[in-house]
Order: sequence, then structure tokens, then C-alpha cells
Amino acid sequence: MRNALLMIALMLGLGLAHAETPIAAVASTDADNADNAAIQTKAALRTERHCIRHTGTRMKVRDRDGCIANAPGRSYGRDDIERTGETDIGRALQRL
Repeated sequence: MRNALLMIALMLGLGLAHAETPIAAVASTDADNADNAAIQTKAALRTERHCIRHTGTRMKVRDRDGCIANAPGRSYGRDDIERTGETDIGRALQRL
């Protein structure tokens, strides 16, 4: 009885080990996907300078690109604000 349980446990363990994907392959695939997503996001943000996505309000109407529809104004990123050299957000926006 004990030997039978031991054999079942051993066979089950070998089956699970065989079915497991290598960790390195999964990690490299995730890293590649993250890199590609970051590159696409940066490119999209550069081309859609006047696309307002986050307003802090509950505006729901968006166009097919995800931009808020009919929203006048410009969008500034962290780099734009830091480039002004101002420590106050109000003054930084005035300079922009």
C-alpha cells in the first residue's frame, strides 16, 4: 500500500514537472511584451500631443482613439512641466 502511494506521488510529480514551462522563456516573453508596449505607448503619446485622456473629471464621451471628444485645450506631460524649471504647478502652466 505504501509503495503504491509512493509510486503514484512520484508519477504525479514527474507529470507536473514535464508539463511546466521553463521560467526563463516566460520571463523573456513578458519582458519583450512590456518593452513593445512601452515603445508603442511613447510613440502614441508623441503623435497625439493634443489628445486629452485624463482630466480629473467624469467626462465619458471619447472618440475611437480614446481621446476625450470635443475637449478644448492642450495636454502637458511631466517632462514639459519639469522643463519649465518652476516648482509651482500654476507658474509652470503659465509658462507653457
